[in-house]
Amino acid sequence: MERIRVINIQGHSIIVVDYAGCKEDEMLALAALAKEAVKADGTLKLVISRYSNMYITPRFVRFFENETNEVKPFLKKNALIGLNEPKKIIVKAFNFFMGTDFRAFDSEKEALEFLVDAPIEEEAKSIFD
Repeated sequence: MERIRVINIQGHSIIVVDYAGCKEDEMLALAALAKEAVKADGTLKLVISRYSNMYITPRFVRFFENETNEVKPFLKKNALIGLNEPKKIIVKAFNFFMGTDFRAFDSEKEALEFLVDAPIEEEAKSIFD
């Protein structure tokens, strides 16, 4: 599966970014590609990212700190899944210091419903499979 792709759910285009299982260098390269995907064409984007089975390193957080202001004008909503409690704390602190509203969800379905502002109509397999 591609680590970055665009899906369409209930008429909404959503950028999917899958950091699951990545090491730091892979995460940084993927984050740079995701940044370009979000900025592409200058429109507001919906983004869902998965962060399971990986570590959020200080270098990864610094990348996001440095790039967030460039990407913020193009983010309509950003949903995060696969976060354990320590990662959720990092996101809360990041939101506080960077003025972002990245939302952590315990399930993919909850995250997608947040992004499309509606219940998901059909039960489908994971968008990350």
